[in-house]
Amino acid sequence: MGVLHRLYRAEVRCRRIVNGIRLEPGMQVEFQSPNFNNPLMTSEGRQAIEDAFMRRYGISIMQANAMSVVWIKCEQI
Repeated sequence: MGVLHRLYRAEVRCRRIVNGIRLEPGMQVEFQSPNFNNPLMTSEGRQAIEDAFMRRYGISIMQANAMSVVWIKCEQI
């Protein structure tokens, strides 16, 4: 039996400009993660969020120092 992946949505909570990267409220991505808890709390979940923002917007959430519940809202859909 394979690993069950859950579908999540990550959304930027508020405006942030760091290291030349501009994040705007409402920017969001959907991604899959095998976690049952908040993906922001695991390395696999954080990497999935990073990859999804890179694919959709071409930006690095990690480089913008925004990989935190303060800046990103994550919910299961």
